[in-house]
Formats: sequence, structure tokens, C-alpha cells
Amino acid sequence: MNDNKPIPCSVVIPTHNSAKELPILLESVKDFSDVAICDGWSRDETRGVAERYGVRVEMQDKRYLREDGSIKDFSGIRNQCTDIAREAWVLNIDTGDYLKDDFKNELRRVIASGAVGAYWLNRIYVVRGVEIDCASTYPSRQVRLYHKDAIEGWIKPIHERVVPKKGITMPVFPANLYTPLPDDVEDLKEKWRGYIALEAARRTNLSLRLWLRLAWRESLIAGLFLFRLLRTRLFCRGTKLPLAHELARQWYQAALLRALFGRIRRF
Repeated sequence: MNDNKPIPCSVVIPTHNSAKELPILLESVKDFSDVAICDGWSRDETRGVAERYGVRVEMQDKRYLREDGSIKDFSGIRNQCTDIAREAWVLNIDTGDYLKDDFKNELRRVIASGAVGAYWLNRIYVVRGVEIDCASTYPSRQVRLYHKDAIEGWIKPIHERVVPKKGITMPVFPANLYTPLPDDVEDLKEKWRGYIALEAARRTNLSLRLWLRLAWRESLIAGLFLFRLLRTRLFCRGTKLPLAHELARQWYQAALLRALFGRIRRF
């Protein structure tokens, strides 16, 4: 295996006003044969940053966007990213994420094996430049690496996911993906407000009974993460996710229920 040759894999990145976050990812994927952003008509220097790194620039299909340029159909954008990839292997990741050498070395071995598959990637959070060892949401995994022949495509407009083809298993990749989180929790909440708005928009005329069922489910999820938070704070050794970031997960459940309450049909 020649480690000096570019890795024969496409890195495709959905972007929107991502000029600040994009360089850390682009620096880490210089060894790849094909890198492209799929941009949501950014108003900042996102496309200029990509061009300075010699990265291809494609524009997001406006069918998948709201008027302000934010995404309303995440699976549509992920599928578009897959379509623009020139290589058979695709790494479909977000701005701000980055890779280390161990990831690239493992990927070279996978591709050289001739395998056709898809992989869950373990995400390691990074806050203020510090890698986080302990978090209530660990393991945090997403399918972001796949061979085009291994998947049917992406589904769901929010919390999108990959559908593998029949017979394809999706093991956990043996190296991590690193995901910086905003220093200010309010920035994280602002991002999640977009997700909440999408969830509320697709649930019209909820019955009170259905809302109560959702409230019960979300309360159970919140309770589970609270238990895991306490366990992590007491027993996990290593660098812990800041408490404000941990509690933002509880905020999300409560904010989602408030938004859905407003969708209950009135008689």
C-alpha cells in the first residue's frame, strides 16, 4: 500500500455560512483524491475558503432548503452530496468535523481490501480544543462512511439516516471522527432550534392523546440521559463534557415538547 497516493474516497460536505468551521476539516482531508462542498448559498466566505483549498464547489438544490438557506430536508442534501461524489467510497461529513492519521490509515486498508460496505463512525466531542473522554451521549455514532454500492440512499428530512442494501452490515469503524462543539451553549441551542422547528412543522394537528404519548416518550429519553449524566459525572475518568453542554440535552427534550404542544389541534 502506497501511503503517498491520494486516498481514493470522496469527501463531501454540506455547508452553509461555514467559513469559520470549514478549514479544520479541509486541512485534515488533504490526502483524499476528491473533496467537494455542497453549499447552501452561503453569504459568507465559505465558497472562497473551499476554492483556496482547491476543493470543488457545488450548490445545494433549493428544493431542500428554506427561504433563509437553512436545510429543511437533510436526507435530500445528503443524497445530493452522494451524487456529486466522484469516487465509489464516500465520506459524507459536516463542517468542523476532522480526521486524524489513524482514520486515514484504516480507510486505506478498507479500500485496498476491495470490500463494499458502510460504517458507523464514533464521534469524539471537542470543546475549546479539548477532546472529551466522558459524555452522557457516548457512544455518539453516525453512518457517514460508505461505498455507493452498499446503500439505497438517505431517508428522513430530519435526523437523517442511511438505508443499507440487503445483506450489508454496518460495523463500527476502528478510528474516530472528531466533532468540535460550540464553546457557547447558546450557539448549540440555536442549531437545535432549527431541528425543533422542522419536527414541529411536519407534525400538524396533533391530538392531545398523541402529544401525551410523545411527552411520555421524550420524558423517558430525558430521564435516561439524566441517569447517564449522573453515572458519567460519578464514575467516568477522563475529561468530561462541560455540564452546560450536558444539560442542553435536557433543554432539547423540553423545548421539543413545548413546540409540539403548539401543534395540538383546536376544536
